[in-house]
Amino acid sequence: MDNTRTSVKKFIYSQYLSNGVRQSIGVFLPPFVLIGIFDQAVIGMAAAFGALCVATIDQPGPHQHRLNSMLGCVVLGTLAALITGVSTSWPALLLAVVVLQTFVFGMFSAFGRKGGLIGFACLLLMTLTLHTAVTPQAAMWHALATLCGGIWYTAFSTLAGRLSGLRQERQALAVGIFATAEYIEAKAPFYDVSQDLPTAYRALVPRQSALAEKQQAARDLVLRIVPRNAVERTDRERVRLSNLFIDMVDLQETMLATYTDYDVLRHALADSDLLLFARDALRKLAREIDEIGMAVASNRPLRRSALIKAELRAMEYETVLLKKAGFPQSQPEAWVVVVQVLRRLRTAARLVARMQQHTQRDAAAPEQLMRADNALTQFISRDEISLKRLTTNLTLRSSHMRYALRLSLAVGAGLLAAWGLEMGANHLGIATGGRSDWVILTILVIMKPGFALSWQRNRWRLAGTLIGCVLAIVLMHFTQDPVTLLCVMLLASILSNSLVVVAYMASSVFNTILVLLAFHFLSPGSLIVVGERAIDALIASLLVWMCSYFLPYWENRSILPLARAAIAANRRFLEVCRMPPAGTVPSGIPEVRNDMTWRLARRDVHAAFGNFADAFYRMMLEPKSKRIATLHLNDLLVQNHMLASQIASTGPLMNAIGEPDQQPAELKRLFLAMEDTLVQAEERLLQPAPGPQPADAGPAAEPPAARIESLHDISRALEPLAQRTQDAGEDPGAPVFETAHLTYQLRQMIRTVQRIHDDTFAVQAGPGVVPELSAQRAEPLIVPQR
Repeated sequence: MDNTRTSVKKFIYSQYLSNGVRQSIGVFLPPFVLIGIFDQAVIGMAAAFGALCVATIDQPGPHQHRLNSMLGCVVLGTLAALITGVSTSWPALLLAVVVLQTFVFGMFSAFGRKGGLIGFACLLLMTLTLHTAVTPQAAMWHALATLCGGIWYTAFSTLAGRLSGLRQERQALAVGIFATAEYIEAKAPFYDVSQDLPTAYRALVPRQSALAEKQQAARDLVLRIVPRNAVERTDRERVRLSNLFIDMVDLQETMLATYTDYDVLRHALADSDLLLFARDALRKLAREIDEIGMAVASNRPLRRSALIKAELRAMEYETVLLKKAGFPQSQPEAWVVVVQVLRRLRTAARLVARMQQHTQRDAAAPEQLMRADNALTQFISRDEISLKRLTTNLTLRSSHMRYALRLSLAVGAGLLAAWGLEMGANHLGIATGGRSDWVILTILVIMKPGFALSWQRNRWRLAGTLIGCVLAIVLMHFTQDPVTLLCVMLLASILSNSLVVVAYMASSVFNTILVLLAFHFLSPGSLIVVGERAIDALIASLLVWMCSYFLPYWENRSILPLARAAIAANRRFLEVCRMPPAGTVPSGIPEVRNDMTWRLARRDVHAAFGNFADAFYRMMLEPKSKRIATLHLNDLLVQNHMLASQIASTGPLMNAIGEPDQQPAELKRLFLAMEDTLVQAEERLLQPAPGPQPADAGPAAEPPAARIESLHDISRALEPLAQRTQDAGEDPGAPVFETAHLTYQLRQMIRTVQRIHDDTFAVQAGPGVVPELSAQRAEPLIVPQR
């Protein structure tokens, strides 16, 4: 589905390219004017540095939030430039100022992603200011020019955002739709008996994590543009975007709820074409959703439609053949799953058709957009910025404190190393262009709070720098034309800014070309700077590698709390699932299951699962000696995914067994027992994970059996429910069929809750204590590879 041509089209219409173009124009315009017209090279570069600082944090988001962030960055960045510039004449003072600022701005990571970007932008401006020593008076003029450049970029970006209308919201929504298509495509191999299940799981989990992140980004934008007045509520474009977002989230819910025991389904239908039709239907849906995302990003109607009517009819015909062969009687659980998959695909087809309709400009007026509601703010992510949050992290137990100290050590060592190399070169009579700023800049870009991300960035940045040096030499060998080189610089700036999220190594290549061409204009014909930049990259890479082992914050310190949060989110989802639906109980009862409660619990499950999955994959990139309980945490990750899918399928079925007061008491006990078991699993993960066990640790321990056995006892509540399905016949539309479906889902949930309980026990028991647990697994484990 995602061939090269489609990928290029996505990039062209994406927010990444539009952001790169906006950032490049905003940064390059001041120096072009000040240098080209007024011949003020120093002031022009200082203004460009101020604009570059603000451009670093100019990320997609609501206009008011972006404006506040950029104004805060202008103030802090100007202050950093002033302090650094005044200190450049005294090396000892400069070293102290650089290290202290690195620590302070490194602590900004405690404020979340936005705070981390602001801290990095200020450190970037600090680095660009220490290139040459200046007098205090010159430093003040430099800071003033920096301030003007930052204000210019803020005004330019704000105006460009206002003029673009809802373009930013459309692009963010399109990214979420593309992620939904990738997630649905990742589910197709589960219905292909020729595909390996572990490989399929390995591809699905990261895509679900990415889907949760990108849908949250779209949610933050869409919910903040909910109309506040009658004029806005009648705006067709706003209504269309909101309805597209709602249908996108419902589509994800529909596909998430199609979990089944794929081993059972594959064995029961090994000789049937039904699974192949389901696989083809999912792939076709994914392609169609991709086209919808492209239509939204490019703001054009979808001209082509390829729904899955043929696949659905083929599946319906296969179900008729199965019924004639007595499949519902011989394989009752597999039959329930077949009907479930067919129903979900029908629902998905209807949602995709609705999304297609929302892209049509000449379609009938769409339904009215939901009004602004204070409850909607619960769905919006927020980065709290407060002094208390900063002070509470001033401890070595904090990952942010450790990162700030580690970054300060690397920057200080980099500055001293660069000064030493410059002194050595000057002693030998070798002219240099000054390398302290570029060594520090490379360190700031590479080093991240997590060891795994720093390790990846280190490789990518080093490779990108070396490739960029080679390409720059080749380019300057073939042409010295200033106009051509300026055009290449502008193109390199756009691609460097656009690819920093999509392809970091490619972004590093274009960034290196941009820097080398800039030095070529300052010193025409000199290729010495190319070799200097390569040496800078090697020095910075080595320092980052060595300093990464200073006060590291390994993922094994945070992965258990994240695993506990994922279990807690599923438990809350389970609690919402058993709540009486709104409208079936008298008003005034606080705990009812309405659409808002269900969606909020579902959102929290996806977010917690994504955090857990990301931490697990980062841990797998760390040294083997720093990994803990990989097999059991691996399985725990899979079980949390399964449980969320099962709860999502069970919720709509709870109404099939009557009003809340008519439900069997055993069923209520079953839900309470599962919730209590999940609470026990959470409490067990509150304890720190043990280290390796001694050889004479004794016989293998068994997980606590009392609670697990009670689940088996209470599961007898399913027997009266199953009794009601004996006369269901073969009509999947019969109401009693829903009871059979609910019975199947509850049995699956019991097994999954037991597995989560066992996994948490195995994690705390330590390596080698419960060796038989991994051998008893029915589903395949996910073992991420480097």
